Amino acid sequence: MDTAWKSRPDLSDLQKRIGIAVELVKIYDAGDKPRVDLKGSYGYRDINYIDASRGDGQVWSAGVFLTFPFFDGMRSRGKTAQAKSDLSSLKIDEAKLKDSIALQVRDAVNACREAEEIVKAISGTVRQAEKLLYMAERGYEYGVKTKLEVDDAQLSVIQAKGNLARARRDYSVARVTLDWVLGTVGEKTNK
Repeated sequence: MDTAWKSRPDLSDLQKRIGIAVELVKIYDAGDKPRVDLKGSYGYRDINYIDASRGDGQVWSAGVFLTFPFFDGMRSRGKTAQAKSDLSSLKIDEAKLKDSIALQVRDAVNACREAEEIVKAISGTVRQAEKLLYMAERGYEYGVKTKLEVDDAQLSVIQAKGNLARARRDYSVARVTLDWVLGTVGEKTNK
């Protein structure tokens, strides 16, 4: 389960959006707090024809500014409340997604087990059908069985092998589905 939670890109995206929402709550909460800004500028000024006493040259300025919003119409509190609500919604979405992933993992694991057991069972059926075909061919050689019984045994072998191929395909699909659910599709694993 932890592997799926760490590897799934949709959950990772949601967790990053939660992190952004947490920062937005902090930013909006600071909207009605005092601020201290340091501002500076540097540049060049051309000749001022109106005031001849001032000439051209380099100009710079620097300052420390204190701003305190006395009343912003409750805008900061409203934005903070909205950001907290958005954060709560994202956390609920995260919990729902984790539950969904857990269910998907359980279903995929069960599908893999079921497909594996079906492959084992049908492999036994193929062995039995091949054994019956061998016995029918020997019986035909000795005149105990008819050609129809041999053909029927051959058909049973072909059907059993077809079922086995389908079961193996279903098992492969179940494995790929499990890898997708775990978020490990495309990663090389040593088994």
